[in-house]
Amino acid sequence: MYGIDTSLGRFSKCSLRSSLELLKTSRTNVSCHWGKACHYLAQSTEHLDTHEHWIVNHLACILNAAAGALMLTNKIYLNWNRSVPFFTIARIKSIFKAVVLLLFALSSRGEQKPNIVLIISDDQGWTDYGFMGHPEIQTPHLDRLASESLLFKRGYVASPLCRPSLASIATGLFPFDHGATGNDVFGYDDRAGRDVAVQEAFHHHPSMIKTLVEYGYLAHQSGKWWEGSWRDAGFTHGMTHGDPERKGRHGDEGLVIGRKDLKPITGFIDLAISQEKPFFVWYAPFLPHTPHNPPKRLLRKYQRSGHKDDVSKYYAMCEWFDETCGQLIDYLDEKGIRENTLVLYIADNGWRARSENEDDPNQMAWERYALRSKGSPYE
Repeated sequence: MYGIDTSLGRFSKCSLRSSLELLKTSRTNVSCHWGKACHYLAQSTEHLDTHEHWIVNHLACILNAAAGALMLTNKIYLNWNRSVPFFTIARIKSIFKAVVLLLFALSSRGEQKPNIVLIISDDQGWTDYGFMGHPEIQTPHLDRLASESLLFKRGYVASPLCRPSLASIATGLFPFDHGATGNDVFGYDDRAGRDVAVQEAFHHHPSMIKTLVEYGYLAHQSGKWWEGSWRDAGFTHGMTHGDPERKGRHGDEGLVIGRKDLKPITGFIDLAISQEKPFFVWYAPFLPHTPHNPPKRLLRKYQRSGHKDDVSKYYAMCEWFDETCGQLIDYLDEKGIRENTLVLYIADNGWRARSENEDDPNQMAWERYALRSKGSPYE
C-alpha cells in the first residue's frame, strides 16, 4: 500500500476540483473520463519547467503501474476503448489525487520547496499493520501517518522481489524497462561481474533522485540499494558503497540504519537545514527483513500469543520498524519542518513466515519463507 502525508495542504484546488467532479459524475467508460481528467491536469502544468514536469510524470508512472498491476492480478485485461467496471471511480480518484497533490506541492511558485521523506519497509506483508486491521501487530506511528494521509489500501508495487521493486520505485519504470528483473544475475555465479552491464544500463534511465538533485535538492541514501553506490545513483549523500570487493551487494554499510540508530539521516537533515536547502531522504532500512533479531522487550510481547518462534520474531520486527518511523517523523516535528515535508511510505514486497504455511505439501521445497510470499505476485 501507499501512504502519502497530506500535511502540506498547499495546492490549488481549481484543476483538482474540475477533474474530480468529472470523475465523480461519470458512471460508464471510465477510461475515457480518466483521459479527460488527465487533460485537466496537463492544462494546469503548462507553466512548469522540465524538472517539475518530470517529477509529476514520475509519480503518475508509479501510480499507473500500481493500477495496472491491480487489474492484471485480478486477470482483467484493460482495453482503453471499453468500460471496465473493476477499475472503479473511487480508485481512479485516489490515484489522481496523489498526482495532483505532488504536482502542486512541488510547483508552488515563490514558496519554499517541500522536503521529501520516502520510507520503504523491507519484506512486510500488506496486512501487517494496525491501520490495515492486523489483530496483533502494533504499528502506532504508521497508523498515525495513515490517518493523516492519502491511503491506498489496494496499491501494488511493480515486482514482488526486492531489487526490481526498488528500481521501479526510483525510476517509475517496470522491471522489463529498467532491466533489474531479479536480485542477482544468474544467481551467485560471478554476480558482481555479470551485474556490471545491468547497473550501467540502469543508470542511463532518469530517476526521481537525479531529477530532485538537478532541481536543487540535497538527497540522502540509507538502507537497501542494489545499483552500486549512492554516488552512482545520483544522491548527494549516502551510506552504501556498493563495492563487491568489500562485500557490497544490496546496501552494505547502509543496512545498519534503523537497526542501530538514525544519526546519518538526522545529521543530513541538520546539514540541509543549515544550508537552507530542500532535501530528499531515501529511508529503506533492512526492516523487518531477516535477520529477525528484534529487541527482547518486543519479542517477549509477541511470544505471549503462543505463536511459533518465526511468527513472533517477525511480528516484533514489524513493530521495531514502526518505532524507527516514529523517531524519524518526530525529528521532523522537533526541527519544525514537518509542515513543509512530504512523507511517503511504501513496502517493497510482502512476507509470510514459513510456519504459517506448513500444511502446504509444496512448502517442503522452500525453507526460507512461505510460498506465495515475497517471491510471488499472488501472495
